[in-house]
Amino acid sequence: MQFLRLLLFSLLTSFISSAFSQGKINAVTVECLGNITNFSYTPPSGRTLSSISWNFGDGYTSSATAPTHTYGSIGKFTILVQASFTNSTNAVDSQKIEVFGLPKPAFYFLKTSDTCFLSNQVCFKDTSSPAIAGQTITSRLLVWGDGSFSTSTNPKKFDSICHTYGAPDKYTVKLELTDKYGCKNSVNLITNVVENIKTKFTVTSDFVNCSTARVCLRNTSTQATPSYSHYKWYI
Repeated sequence: MQFLRLLLFSLLTSFISSAFSQGKINAVTVECLGNITNFSYTPPSGRTLSSISWNFGDGYTSSATAPTHTYGSIGKFTILVQASFTNSTNAVDSQKIEVFGLPKPAFYFLKTSDTCFLSNQVCFKDTSSPAIAGQTITSRLLVWGDGSFSTSTNPKKFDSICHTYGAPDKYTVKLELTDKYGCKNSVNLITNVVENIKTKFTVTSDFVNCSTARVCLRNTSTQATPSYSHYKWYI
């Protein structure tokens, strides 16, 4: 029994030593379309790298020690490395990487929204989709453009999301999605919250004498920005 343990330990040690003797590619195994991917190579123990050749599996190559690469299409790729060392030995290594597409953000302004400042509530409908079926969208971020934001960790297509602004202005609203692989994509829309006035007045009356009445009108309108508000009476 002791002999078998020693034999298994020896075989395992030999396997690990043999595997590491070829060096090791350091890179992610899952990437998102358009992301910058970093690569590096760890030489076998006791060896010093003199030159290296990378093949990223999509027709692009590099001779940099620690290159970066951006994949322009989705799919599975095999990264190949050929390394030469200062002691005139060589090693090869390979690694698989799968590149996933980005989620498809989309949303539109609901016509039921009120963009007049004093009663504003701006609403959008989310019509986003995953890159492909099964590539689930796991989070949604809406940046409202006024320093505030809304998040959801369980977003659904056709969700309605509303926001109230604290000042009249033109705002850029950003919708950003993240899927289960960490792939992100975003899209922007512009909304304009405008000045407005809620017109209102009161009426009081009394009689000066039996044939003359005095009618008083008081403007009690609510103004978005008083210095920009103007009134004209039609009596």
